Amino acid sequence: MELSQIKRVLITGAGGFVGGQLAQFLAKKGIEVNAMHRPGSQLKAELTDHPKIHSTPANLLDSESLVQASKDCNLIFHLAAHAQPWAKNPQTYYDVNVGGTINLLEAAKANKVDRIVITATAGTFGPQLDDSLITEEINQILPPFSEYERSKLMANEKAQEYVKQGMDIVIVSPTRVFGPGELSTSNAVTRLLSNYMYNGFRYTPGDGTTTGNYAYVQDMIKGHYLAALHGRTGENYILGGENYSYNEMLNIFGEVNNIQRSPIGIPLPVMLGAAKVMQFLGDTFGITPAVTPPFIRKYTHNWATDISKAKMELGYTITPFKTAVKETSDWIKSKKG
Repeated sequence: MELSQIKRVLITGAGGFVGGQLAQFLAKKGIEVNAMHRPGSQLKAELTDHPKIHSTPANLLDSESLVQASKDCNLIFHLAAHAQPWAKNPQTYYDVNVGGTINLLEAAKANKVDRIVITATAGTFGPQLDDSLITEEINQILPPFSEYERSKLMANEKAQEYVKQGMDIVIVSPTRVFGPGELSTSNAVTRLLSNYMYNGFRYTPGDGTTTGNYAYVQDMIKGHYLAALHGRTGENYILGGENYSYNEMLNIFGEVNNIQRSPIGIPLPVMLGAAKVMQFLGDTFGITPAVTPPFIRKYTHNWATDISKAKMELGYTITPFKTAVKETSDWIKSKKG
């Protein structure tokens, strides 16, 4: 797909951390953007003030609203999902992430949308099974850790059924996204950085040696755009950054901000016990837990990732981690000031 072919774009989840910044990125290129958000919610002022960005209330569970939202669009970025670590009713993950994706693809089919880019999660590929890095082709033997990952995996499988019907769909799978934009659940690494800078945070799961992959939000946004232009139909691309252990990540936080704090490990059984208590309080009294047992169990595995497929096929590039941490730290300081 060429830039000149993109006439109008629908972004689901435009009120979110990545979706809102993607809307601004595309609008700056002169593309008309239907910024979809839940009816009753409001888009940020920086979106509604842009002449190329159009407030588009719609609901993934309302098929007719999706048909209207995607009318006259020839490209869709599907970012909306229930991505919270907990839901009072676990069925919410499947209604929104699976059912909502099906509803959107049906709307796209009705409106003859040329291409759909679906945002999944690298968590669907599972952790490292040995010293080999995680790739899109890994043969995972472990089941998904959480309802979120399970539902996103099911949504990917449903998308492939539509590919077989002739629809042009590309999937992108982010790793752990961070960067300026907002301090929300979706931006957990940035919240951790803020707590490190201002609240003395220096804790790691276990001994802090398990690894993860960290994707800068600006790289992620460009990755979505590149997937729309260059992605192969039916393919899934991991969009990530550099691999670091928790200890290494905290040390870089300190180095960038001239703060010296030795990481302190919290035994995983202690973290798991606390998560079980929070899960109980959530399920019993509706108190939203900060973390749940499935997410703690993920900390026992390594998640170092290979992003070479996106680099080779999409032209995806990354910002050095230290540079990204510096830019994010500067943004945090600007908000505190």
